Amino acid sequence: MINSKLETPPQNNTPSALLSEPPALEQRLEQRLRQWARGLRRTGLSDVVAAMLEAVGPISLLGAQVLWIAQPTLNIFMPADEVGGLARLLETESGLAHLRSIIIDADSQVTLTDSAEHTTE
Repeated sequence: MINSKLETPPQNNTPSALLSEPPALEQRLEQRLRQWARGLRRTGLSDVVAAMLEAVGPISLLGAQVLWIAQPTLNIFMPADEVGGLARLLETESGLAHLRSIIIDADSQVTLTDSAEHTTE
């Protein structure tokens, strides 16, 4: 008997930019982003930055390109692989959504897996 109900495979909405990163880099990048988010929360800028990320969504690719261009200079402040990881986050819609979720929930422990589960529900 043919099942008339089509089953769709579960979708993984984890930012593909971070799936291609080595686990150690992914963890370091997550820690750095959380550190920045806590700093934004302390200064009262987390909501402003999250709103800005929402507004610039369509042009975040341009921001990623700026990071790639500025990477040699930014290496003074952070490792090159973390700059690249951040740029890859900005290149995808799911990466940008993950970045916003980190900023909004700076004090919580939302991980890439958690944010992917929330977007599939």
